[in-house]
Amino acid sequence: MTGANLSVEGLNYSVLDDLRQCQLKVPCTFIHVSILTIENLPSILADFLLIIYRVAL
Repeated sequence: MTGANLSVEGLNYSVLDDLRQCQLKVPCTFIHVSILTIENLPSILADFLLIIYRVAL
């Protein structure tokens, strides 16, 4: 596991824990996006837009 993975997991945990402690009912999701390159941008963008579309329904 890399430092970046630990940072992302730490952030995810902290946000979710704060929401729980404040008893806030806030729907949320975390999307980890790999480093974008010319090669992977179209597929990652398509996946991201699909996620946004499905969440918006």
